[in-house]
Amino acid sequence: MSKKKGQSVAGATYIRAKVGKRVCDCLLETGSDVTVIPASLVRKENVKDTLQTLSAANGTKIAVIGEVSVPFSIGNFKKKIVWLSFRACCGSNAWH
Repeated sequence: MSKKKGQSVAGATYIRAKVGKRVCDCLLETGSDVTVIPASLVRKENVKDTLQTLSAANGTKIAVIGEVSVPFSIGNFKKKIVWLSFRACCGSNAWH
């Protein structure tokens, strides 16, 4: 599904941002305790071990691979953020 900057889809707000070297439509979730990034967007060698765990709102466990520091920018706002990396599909090979 293609989204325009700041567009809401089914009650969710997405914003166009640069994550690392990629431009992505990112879900703006103000109630989240952590920032997450799919393993497919990070390099395996940059991921560090973590003890943090994730669960979806329905209680389903999310496979955390580790944490990674990745640059993030929206317009003139630029910051390096520590993200939790997760495997988007169970059993899939998420690494490039």
